[in-house]
Amino acid sequence: MKRALFIILIVDVAALLVFVFALGLPLTRAIRRQAQSFADQRREFERLQDLKAELRKFTVFAEQNASGIAAVQDAFIDSSTPLAFMKFLERNAAAGAVKLVVTPGLAKKENKAAHASLEFQITGTGPYRGVMGMLKSMERAPFAVSLLSVSIQRAEGGVRFSAAIKGLVR
Repeated sequence: MKRALFIILIVDVAALLVFVFALGLPLTRAIRRQAQSFADQRREFERLQDLKAELRKFTVFAEQNASGIAAVQDAFIDSSTPLAFMKFLERNAAAGAVKLVVTPGLAKKENKAAHASLEFQITGTGPYRGVMGMLKSMERAPFAVSLLSVSIQRAEGGVRFSAAIKGLVR
């Protein structure tokens, strides 16, 4: 009788161990996976909360600096019709008695550039002081432009010049 109880006890313990290993280990693994998934979701939620807070800060900044942002936007040249920039060039050329020919290129975006750009080839003739005054006015232009190259040569009645200008476009 003791022997039968001992055998039954051993079989029950073995069955309990099989039950624990058969169900307990997969269940533990599933719980760990779910816990990891929950931790990943929590990190993603915290990241999204941080982004939401940054967006709120940016919105407040944009509202406070709306006039400055508008001024920056106005500094970009309109790529479809760069008339405002061309009129600016013509006004400055007329002020210095410079005859001007402006040839706009195609808007293009370079690989790592933040904005597309538009290149202009400018040629003209006029008095030296007028040409230099016009080129100096380019430095103070209300547009986001840069002089890529300038060539000035003597000509009859003054100087002849050519310049390559690059402007950021919207």
